Amino acid sequence: HCSHVENGVRSLRRRRRKFPKLMLEFYEPSFVDGITAERRFWSANIGSQGLFEKKVTGRWVQFANHLEAAGKDGIAYLNGKFVKAFRVDCALFDALHTDIGELLLKNDTSFRSAVSSEKRLAILLYWLAHANTQDELADVFSVGQPTVHKILHSGVDALSACLPKKSIKFPAGAELSRVVGAFKKLSKLPMCAGALDGTFMKIVKPAVWGDSYYCYKSYPAILILAVVDADGVFTFVDAGRAGSLGDAFTYNRGRLRKRLENGTWLKDFTKVVSGQRIRPYLLADSAFSGSEHVVKGYKHPPPPGRPASFNIAVNKGRKVVEQAFGRLKGRFRVLTRSFIRDPQFAARVAMLCCALHNMCTRGNVPFSESWLPNVEEYCNSDHAGPDVHGDDGEDHHWPGVARGEVIRTALATYVHDHRRY
Repeated sequence: HCSHVENGVRSLRRRRRKFPKLMLEFYEPSFVDGITAERRFWSANIGSQGLFEKKVTGRWVQFANHLEAAGKDGIAYLNGKFVKAFRVDCALFDALHTDIGELLLKNDTSFRSAVSSEKRLAILLYWLAHANTQDELADVFSVGQPTVHKILHSGVDALSACLPKKSIKFPAGAELSRVVGAFKKLSKLPMCAGALDGTFMKIVKPAVWGDSYYCYKSYPAILILAVVDADGVFTFVDAGRAGSLGDAFTYNRGRLRKRLENGTWLKDFTKVVSGQRIRPYLLADSAFSGSEHVVKGYKHPPPPGRPASFNIAVNKGRKVVEQAFGRLKGRFRVLTRSFIRDPQFAARVAMLCCALHNMCTRGNVPFSESWLPNVEEYCNSDHAGPDVHGDDGEDHHWPGVARGEVIRTALATYVHDHRRY
């Protein structure tokens, strides 16, 4: 008789999983609750603690409070720990959680409490900073690998949809005037509104059109085309195209060129330089075609005189974008040591990292040069490296080249006449 009852209960349990509404309709709720099966397997033991519980909200806070009680700077200690682990300080972490915590929050179930939004944000930032595998993150934070997978993908999808819009904005109005003034102080070039360049984000070879993602550095990657201001803040980012396409292709067929040529951007004011009225422009290397909106240096090595003086100024202006890419990849190693196969997901990760980089730069979050693969190249150089990507003779088939040459000549004359180096 007992075996028949047990079999009946097991059958009810199976039916309840498949037809919960049907069970509630024909049986009393108290009876249905009484036959609920307890789960025997979980991704982590109840009450388990990982890095977030033991250190972030545990020993770090306790020691910071101990330092404060002793009259020392406990906030500086806590900020140092946060920056090392998550690349953001405590204030920025709290601000991020306040602004976007609701996007990460999940509801509790009858089986267990959901992972808190603070811990989800910590897992996401830790992965962006250190590029750990999902199994490693599961061990560090004491959660299941499937949970880590969901946290990373849902977090990137949610944050990449809102943070870049808030943090990455092309300069206009008073901000454009400030950027132009900062570049004038940096490189002696008038009317410069930004530095344009591209870099690669490593990915795993995609299953579809995988060969097209191999860049000239012989690894699969997506391209990140960006414009930065004189402070190294990204003002425009276009990420996701196959690495084999290159910077010039991405610019020529992207929305940046369209908005520059139709007057949507860089139209606020003009200035007469060496007898020519010019609008704000972007500095670039010779991989791009020169035009009214994009100015590049002369072919390397330049002739002495005005071309040489102009190239020195251009290199001083272009160095900010190379250093910005270096700091971006040093701060978020997921861009260089990634296990991502989906190019679209990789593009969202790249956009999110650029947005977080801007927030860190504006918030003066400390940056350690030890994170960089090449400290001398990214931090201590006085100017960008020699421009060897292209040749001036390759520009003749692009419209606006003649006007671009006139503008470059006027700028070269101005720089040479006002040179102090």
